[in-house]
Amino acid sequence: MKNLKNYIANTILLSIISLSIFSCEKKDEVVIADSIDKVLSNDANYSIFNELLAKTKLDVFSKGGGPFTIYAPSNAAFFNEGYTTANGFNGLDSATLNSIATYHMQAVSRTYPEIIQGAMTTISGFALFGTRLSTGTAFVNGANINETGTNCSNGVLYKIDRLLIPPFSTSTAANVLTNNNGKLMVQAAAKTVVPLTANPYTIFAIPNTVMISEGYDSATIANLVPASLNYLKLQSIIRYHLVAQRNFSSDLKAGNLKTVQGTNLLVSTSSSINIKGTNNATGFGVSKSNLITTTGVVHFISGMLKP
Repeated sequence: MKNLKNYIANTILLSIISLSIFSCEKKDEVVIADSIDKVLSNDANYSIFNELLAKTKLDVFSKGGGPFTIYAPSNAAFFNEGYTTANGFNGLDSATLNSIATYHMQAVSRTYPEIIQGAMTTISGFALFGTRLSTGTAFVNGANINETGTNCSNGVLYKIDRLLIPPFSTSTAANVLTNNNGKLMVQAAAKTVVPLTANPYTIFAIPNTVMISEGYDSATIANLVPASLNYLKLQSIIRYHLVAQRNFSSDLKAGNLKTVQGTNLLVSTSSSINIKGTNNATGFGVSKSNLITTTGVVHFISGMLKP
């Protein structure tokens, strides 16, 4: 009788343990949503990106079997670039449009912890660069990933706060600078034989208006005599705006940042990114950030850094 009681007690105990394990397993199960396409279609915050995929017929990926990882810009991200609907892209040729759309996609299901620090390949073949902070927060090309992801039947979907533009073959540093009001800096670099093509490079770009206010208009730059004091001064200044690393805004940390010129810049990130040179009274804010090039990234600042 005693053995029978022990047997019954042990059986009940094993049943309780089994139920507990099963309950824990059920609790930890990942809830799989619909396909990426359905999640995009059902969320009004993704309406422009969803239109873009349909327009380019690239919704074949969001509807496909996968697995895929898609970083979807919110409507606010499109608004910041001046696009209120996908029709705003009508001026772009189909190849460019396809490259932009596929630059937001990877042919792998990448969980939030798997977004690495460094280069990741997109469906378009261009590199997308991840940043991880010590807090665990992830970014792509400096764009904040607003959520830890939606697990879909064919991959993972993330919402980001920027439209990602790939480094097209024509997106050299010189072209990016010239097309964004940095033509005089390009002229100054060429005149003083400072290459902008090293890889990787972060360039803190000087706007044309600042170059002119500092006394460097096009004629002045063109007339500089090689090896003269003014020539060497400008050469040092241009080199002081170059860093031999690829630093998106999410990579910039408070503290010193060594330049190609050899001395440091001071980076402040207390409320926003601020860059100060050794002989600047105050630092300068970043007016336009994370302009990716074939060799690095460009950030426009509101002043000229003085070494």
